[in-house]
Amino acid sequence: MLSRSGLRRLRGADGRAAIAVIARDPGQFVVIITELHLPPPIGFEVLKADCDANPSVYVVMITGCASIDSPVRAAWRGLAHIEAVLPTRA
Repeated sequence: MLSRSGLRRLRGADGRAAIAVIARDPGQFVVIITELHLPPPIGFEVLKADCDANPSVYVVMITGCASIDSPVRAAWRGLAHIEAVLPTRA
């Protein structure tokens, strides 16, 4: 779907690799999609590196293991628009 929109996918095996990929040429990124619970450093640290390197980049942070404090922590690290979809217990 992204490639049909003219976007390329670059990926890192873990948080450190993702930060290194971004640091090589931060201006090339329009959107960054990351998992909150990456192997170290966690997604919040990737978010901080993304925003520091390219403040105009859109960051989409996803997770299957969210807690109620995850959106708050993301806001403290610079994520401006937050939509949290938390699972409900049956």
